[in-house]
Amino acid sequence: MTRRGLVDGVVLGAGSARRMSLPKQLARVGGKRLLEWVLDAAVQSSLSHVWLILGSWEMRIRSELGLRLSHWKISVLSNPAFEAGMGTSLSVGFRRLAEEPVGGAMVLLGDQPRITPELIDEFLERFHASEKPVCAAFHRDARGHPVVISRRLFPALAALKGDEGPRNLLNAHPDEVERVDVEPRFGMDVDTPEDLERMRASETAGLPHGFAARTPVTHALGVGPRERAALVGAGGKTTLMFALARELADAGHAVVTTTSTRIALPSEEDTPCLVLLDGRTVSAVSLKPLLMRHGRVTVGNRMTVESKVAGLSLTTLSELFREIPDACVLVEADGAARKPLKVPRSFEPVIPPECTLVVGLMGMDALNQPLSEQWVFGSESLSRITGRSMGALLIPEVLVRLALHPEGLFQKAPAPARCVPFLNKVDVSAAPAACAVLARRLAAARRFPRVVYGSLKEMRFRTAP
Repeated sequence: MTRRGLVDGVVLGAGSARRMSLPKQLARVGGKRLLEWVLDAAVQSSLSHVWLILGSWEMRIRSELGLRLSHWKISVLSNPAFEAGMGTSLSVGFRRLAEEPVGGAMVLLGDQPRITPELIDEFLERFHASEKPVCAAFHRDARGHPVVISRRLFPALAALKGDEGPRNLLNAHPDEVERVDVEPRFGMDVDTPEDLERMRASETAGLPHGFAARTPVTHALGVGPRERAALVGAGGKTTLMFALARELADAGHAVVTTTSTRIALPSEEDTPCLVLLDGRTVSAVSLKPLLMRHGRVTVGNRMTVESKVAGLSLTTLSELFREIPDACVLVEADGAARKPLKVPRSFEPVIPPECTLVVGLMGMDALNQPLSEQWVFGSESLSRITGRSMGALLIPEVLVRLALHPEGLFQKAPAPARCVPFLNKVDVSAAPAACAVLARRLAAARRFPRVVYGSLKEMRFRTAP
């Protein structure tokens, strides 16, 4: 706790958006809903708690955001008088905050998706360093949001009515406002359909191949909070597994990462908790309390002599699924010796039959490279199933065949599971245009619910039409 105490966040999401044809809180920009961007930034920041004020479209927002709103750091407050204006939402929030042991509160708008955890934390630092009761964002010469307000002003904000915000209060005492200059782009909000289109256009301006900025990989691949997902192929499986786990955990979901083969010993950044069964049953290690504490846990069998984490058997994975039915389980189900492409052997991949999703990775750094063991784990098998001679170029048609062949990328995928090709490392490919061609050809085969291509390193993705 700092000198001025804890600071909670108040997110205003009750507006009716009369000039929009849909709830603007749920409009998508860069792969996520407007309100999701703000909530994620608030949850990942140093705010001690986040109070979301809902009014118009409340039930739809609760339904669509689902478990995201069950995050331990988020509480939802209802404003039955939302139609009267912002003042009523502030009143609801600050009346509740008066009951909390906090020294201040940050007011955030639910339609400013450019807000980041770093920006929120910068405001908190300025607030704690200042003697003034208010820290407010200034976008050039216009005062805007976020605004951090000292506890001594809570009664005045709790008494607001109608459409009045804190503007009159701040205008009456300009010397008590700590000015925080912020780039105008952080203050962009959405009031009209034209605002929404401008924001969407700015998200993709200057990016190659039409990739959206800051796209969550969970959204790109369609990974749900209770998914049983197997990752197969080559070109970034481990990186993808932990990226998915971080996003899901940050959204308040419980996640277990594991393997049916073996993986390198994960870092603390990859996983906050590593559990080795060492012959024990899953029920003997009490995963649920660990998930409640850490959000995401990695489970393996034992450490190998090469200091790798040995994977779980299919029987143990079935036990794991039964033990934590409400958690997402991500299974790295294939090994590729760090090659960009993989043709599975007859006993691979090791995919649990309960899996609902199989993501097949292919590294785009292999495109237009020679068909050889340098680029393909199982290069001779790829030559056999595609009819290409060793040394021939790995053109898109070869990779299409790898993805579609019964002995290829999705070999042993359970029949009910969704199979999604993911073309990773587009950013380092020597043939970026060929990546888009490959994605379109896979989509045209109509075998997959979606085909995703992009870059885990840059967290930019696109779904083939």
